[in-house]
Amino acid sequence: MLSFIVPIYNTREYLPRCVDSLLHCGLSDYEVILVDDGSTDGSDVLCRQYQNRYPDRIRWIAKENGGVSSARNAGLEAAKGTDIMFVDSDDYLLEGLGDAKLGQDFDIMIFKYTQSDVPKKLDGAQRTCEIDYVKAAELILGRKAVPHVHYITPWAKIYRKRIIDQNHLKFHEELSIGEDMLFNLSYFMKCRLCVTVNRELYHSEERSGSASRRFDTRKRENDRIFNGQLKRMIMETPQLRGCESLYWDNVVYSVGRAFVSIFKYFDRKEQKAAMKYIEALEQESLEQEGLRRCTFYVNPVYQIIYWCLLHKKGKALYRLLHLLIPSFVLKKWRKG
Repeated sequence: MLSFIVPIYNTREYLPRCVDSLLHCGLSDYEVILVDDGSTDGSDVLCRQYQNRYPDRIRWIAKENGGVSSARNAGLEAAKGTDIMFVDSDDYLLEGLGDAKLGQDFDIMIFKYTQSDVPKKLDGAQRTCEIDYVKAAELILGRKAVPHVHYITPWAKIYRKRIIDQNHLKFHEELSIGEDMLFNLSYFMKCRLCVTVNRELYHSEERSGSASRRFDTRKRENDRIFNGQLKRMIMETPQLRGCESLYWDNVVYSVGRAFVSIFKYFDRKEQKAAMKYIEALEQESLEQEGLRRCTFYVNPVYQIIYWCLLHKKGKALYRLLHLLIPSFVLKKWRKG
């Protein structure tokens, strides 16, 4: 049986489309677990209605708001299926999942996804291969990319529940960014066979304005936890020995990205807040080794930013960029 796990937080507008697509997935043996993570927009009412209408298919879990990781973990604890598929509540499935051969030997199955209303007509071929652990880590950590395949996110994939249970895998609930990367990296390291399906079976909704327009002050702490967990995982995982550059790439990337994001969230009038944040970045335990051991996959701009912060020149760089970047460019960027 396939267990669909749907974490929900204030997506009442999109929820019917999502759930209806699961009810018409083309499979005969499945369950839908709706995990309402403390929604305040009436999503819980829709969940109750669906559970009452389809009691043999749908289960509704109501919990206090704890973030998407805690919602997915709650779904994993409740799942009765042998297979797991995570579906974001503003996304939906496309036709064709019923054609996937779930009974074959695999540890993870990966579909293509689309953000277009008209999916491409692909041959639907299924290819089985043994997992190359280093390549998988590079794909998950963003060093490489495959068109219309997302190795970072948990959606558009089918996981084996036994692998999750046997290895006590969970999403890190202290993280708001990167928890999916750590989960997938841990999962892939426990796998042997991967099946890829050459068909767009998942629609990922691209919502404008869905992201917060204020800077997340928890990001620095989030990056600290993520990089620490990643370093431990690489050091303790036999398949990843010799892949320390993956860690340093992510350190330099996360620091550079955090600096760049200041320009999207801070106005010129909020320069004191920006300076305070840069000062916090400069006080981080940045290491020269980060620049020596990161690879060409890291954006050179992020490497320059890392160097500036390492040598306490972040404030000067910020002031220079604010002088060079016109106000209308910043406004257009923030609207985007």
